[in-house]
This record gives sequence, structure tokens and C-alpha cells, in this order.
Amino acid sequence: MKCDAMSQPGHYCVPMRVAVTHFFNHQAHHRRQITTIMSQLGRDVGVTDFMAMLREQTG
Repeated sequence: MKCDAMSQPGHYCVPMRVAVTHFFNHQAHHRRQITTIMSQLGRDVGVTDFMAMLREQTG
């Protein structure tokens, strides 16, 4: 997969598996940022662990 780096000029190629791994990790990073900010503002963000949410739903 061809990519443009925001941190440095130029293009580079990475295997698709590396790109997909990065996409999932990066979105998780932003979800953590949002839940941290909401918690700091006194908001109850609830359960954010997917497996725990699944166990709650299935009883």
C-alpha cells in the first residue's frame, strides 16, 4: 500500500497487513483520547471494553 507520511515528506510503501494494523491501533488511540477527556469533564463513559459489553448483553 502506498502512503504519504504526515510526519515527514515523501511517499513510502507498506504491506496491507501493516496498514490495517495501524488503522485499527490509531482509531483505538483516538477513542481513548475521547473517553479520557469525557471522564475528565465528569461524564460517565460507561463500559468501553468490547468483551465486557458483550458479556453484559448476553447475560
